Amino acid sequence: MNRPLLIIDRIEGDQAVLECTWADGTTSTENWPRELLPGTAKEGDVLTISVCVDEEATAARRRAAQEATDRLMERRR
Repeated sequence: MNRPLLIIDRIEGDQAVLECTWADGTTSTENWPRELLPGTAKEGDVLTISVCVDEEATAARRRAAQEATDRLMERRR
């Protein structure tokens, strides 16, 4: 799987403007909060993004959904 190519075009205040080339070849310009970038990031840098599953947050959301379902089912009885 091809990763997107993300290049910092410029930084404008608290926003970084990224030139993005996506896996399907399409391109876009995206604004990202500067705070989400590494402190050393500067114009012209190429970025990579990693995505991982937050197991704890996922489990909490599933518990909350199950609890809501259980409450609805109790009301139907």
